[in-house]
Amino acid sequence: MPFAIEELLGSKYFIIILGVTLFYFMHRLSTRKRRYFSQYGHPIVATVRSIYETGFSKGNYDKIYEMKLEVENEDKTTRVVMTTNNYDNRSDEKPQPGDQIQILIDPKNPDRVIVTPKWYKPHQN
Repeated sequence: MPFAIEELLGSKYFIIILGVTLFYFMHRLSTRKRRYFSQYGHPIVATVRSIYETGFSKGNYDKIYEMKLEVENEDKTTRVVMTTNNYDNRSDEKPQPGDQIQILIDPKNPDRVIVTPKWYKPHQN
């Protein structure tokens, strides 16, 4: 008896396999930025010039903030970059203007930065 495609599509195993496959690829897409900055990002210290809540949140407690950061270039000149980050509104971890924070800079586009996350470990060659 030949195996029909209708039987496969109606199978609960197909639905499970499809769900796991979709979850895997969605996870890979969502961690692409993390992997890129972990491998290629240059760590540097930046000074917070301003920080304000965007009005958006991530989950129940994390509020998303936009920050204006002052970054010192290799030639000792400074420039201003903007980035967003989420902070738990129940804790005091959110930086204040004047604070120095660790960031990672994209070597291909120095205006693209992220605040150094807790998961960051410098890439070993």
